[in-house]
Parts: sequence; C-alpha cells; structure tokens
Amino acid sequence: MSQVAALRRKAFQTQILEGTTDEKIAYFQEFLVTHANLNAVDKEVWNGINASGNGTLYFVIGPTGVGKTTLRHSLERRLVREAVKLNGKSGSPPFLSAEVPACEGNHFKWGDFFRTALKSALGPPPKGMTANPLTPNQQAIFVKRAHQEFHFRDQLLDWFLEHRPKAFFIDETQHLSHTYSLRRLLDHMDVLKSFANLAQTTMVLFGTYDLLACRDLSAQLSRRSVDIHFKRYGRQPVEVRSFLNVILTFMKHLPLRSDFNLLEHSDFLYVHSAGCVGILKDWLTRALRSAWLFNDGNLTAAILRDEAPSASKAHRIGAESIAGEMKWETESVTSEQLYRLLGVSLPPTESGDSPPPVSSASNPQKWNGSKEKDSGWTPGGATTPNAKTNQTVKARPKLPGPIGKRKPTRDPIGNQE
Repeated sequence: MSQVAALRRKAFQTQILEGTTDEKIAYFQEFLVTHANLNAVDKEVWNGINASGNGTLYFVIGPTGVGKTTLRHSLERRLVREAVKLNGKSGSPPFLSAEVPACEGNHFKWGDFFRTALKSALGPPPKGMTANPLTPNQQAIFVKRAHQEFHFRDQLLDWFLEHRPKAFFIDETQHLSHTYSLRRLLDHMDVLKSFANLAQTTMVLFGTYDLLACRDLSAQLSRRSVDIHFKRYGRQPVEVRSFLNVILTFMKHLPLRSDFNLLEHSDFLYVHSAGCVGILKDWLTRALRSAWLFNDGNLTAAILRDEAPSASKAHRIGAESIAGEMKWETESVTSEQLYRLLGVSLPPTESGDSPPPVSSASNPQKWNGSKEKDSGWTPGGATTPNAKTNQTVKARPKLPGPIGKRKPTRDPIGNQE
C-alpha cells in the first residue's frame, strides 16, 4: 500500500466509496479543513464573540474564495453546540446570519436588509399562507409592502432583545460600499453601529477588500470596531508549508477509487487558486465529481487541468487580492505618524534590557542581559585587538555649567582692526 493510500484509509471510512456520487460530493463539501490562517482569524473572532456583547463590530476582510463563508459556518456550528450543552435544544438561537443584498443603481435600501434578516430569524413562511390568516408581523414580513423600513428594524430589534443571541453574522458586507458618496457610506456604518449597540450583540461583518472603504470613517466607529485581515497564502516559506499541508489534507479526504498525489501538482494548484483555500476546495469538488461521472472514480492530471479555473480568472483573482493586500498595508497608520500627531517623541528602539538590533553591528554580538561594556566578543570566542572600535558610541547630552559661573573667554586671534 502506498503512502497516499495509507493516509486516505485513515481519513474516512471505505463505506463512503460505496455510496452515490452525490453522497461522496456532500462528504467532501462538508469536510472542514483547518489551516493556519483560518485558525488565527477564527480564534480572534471567537474570543471577540465571547468577550464582548456591547455592540462591537468585527470587520473580517479578505479576498474572494479565501474561506470567509467557511469560517462563518464553523462559528455557527460551534455556537449551536455550546447552546445545546447549556440549555438543550429548546433554548433561544445563539446567533443570526443574514446577507447584505446587492444594491441596484447605488441605492441601498435598509428595508430590504432588515426584512431579509427577519425572514432568517423567524424561519420560512408558514404553510398555506393564503388559506390561514396571517398575524400583523407575518403580513409585514412575508407580504411585501412599501414604507416598512422602520417597522422591520424595530421588529428585528425586538427579536434580538428577546432571544439575546451572542452574534449577528452579516455576509457580503462589501455591498454597502457600492454607494455614490462617502457621506452615504458613513450613514450606512452608523446604522449598523447603532443597531449593534441597541441590540447589545456582537456584529461580525464578512467582506472583500472593498469593505476597507467602510472602516475608520469616524472616531466613534473606530472605537467600536475591530479589523481582522483574513489573508490568502503567499510565497513566504511558512505560508508555502501551510498551503502544502492544506493540499495534503484535501488529498487524504478525497473519496476516490484510486490514489492520486496532489502534492506533485502543488505549483499548479497554487497558481490557479491564487493561494485561496476556498477556491482550491471548489476546484477539487468539481474534479471529484468529474472523476466519478466520467472516469469511474479515478482522478487524473487531465481532469484536474480541465476543472481548474482559467488563467484569466485566476489572474483577476490574484491581481485583486494583491491590490487589496497593498491597500490594507498602505492605509494602515504607522506608530511614527501616531506619535507625531499627538506630539510625543518616539520611544527608543534600543534599551538596556533588550538586545541591540542586528543591523547595528557587522558581526553577531553576545547578549546575556547584562549592561557590561562590549569586550570585543566574536563567535569564535576570541577577543579582537580593536575591540573598542567595534563598540557603538552614543552621544551624551551636554550638561549645563554651574549657575553663576562665567563662561571661559578666548584670546583674540589675528588682526582685530
């Protein structure tokens, strides 16, 4: 048995291979792969949900296909498990999820959003709506009427105050940024901030890099919000290793009839997914379906290539991701700018309790936490003859002379005429 086969046998039961194609696809789609970037963002959001509850807004921003929806589903399942342990299945729902609808002609309507959120909160409409009389709330929600924006908002707020969910997840929040003026965008953020404050719940906003335009629009919004960057995998050695681990995990859980080593195609997988795990999983799902429909459950390099995102699509995703990452970095304020704004001198970069920066010396120097003078230590253990020349000379401040004592005078030099 090959190493790939041994890993796959440990990952899932062989009975899955005997099921239908849809059952195999469902198994792989429901499988959640945990990886470094997902775990880091998940930990920060989870801690925020459990620590706050005072109307804090968490902006989870990243490229398309990076795994934001997967993260939301993982948080939802965990909240449900904890709620069942505490209150059983009869308790109040621990969260509410809604999606911001795309606006038409840059005219976003809050009534549509609140109405969508209410439908998610109350569940599907009752059966036989036309036969059974509807309550006033059901008429307002399920029978569309004009000028119901404030009614929808108040009804949703009452639902939050009654059930006290721990989180309000909002997906596709970047649609709020598609407006014609910055003032209108600030109004949108004020509505969300006000609702989160009144409902006393943590609001988690998922969106692409277009959501960067919505953060830090005012001091009050900055105070009540937290920015979290959900990055794709780049080409740093640590990121490359993490992405290879993702490929290995997917390879173990692909319900195929024969073994196929995805690691041999790691560069191809990275390039056409732009380092986004969500895009890679969708791609492998399509390849898995084709393998069972057309090749008796055997994945090949040809199938993997045919189901890959096209070069133009991958290029567009990669270009927008890199542009978003650059925008994230350039719009971040540095500590130097903050200190300069508030009129405070920057703290020294080197202190007696911390090792000197590597760039301050040509050779590595011994550091043991003491404040003794450098004796010219070298990696070989010998002292250099010019030890004093290797020391860093620091300028001492000029001290004032004694009060009342005249400064020394100099004798005139040259012709004084």
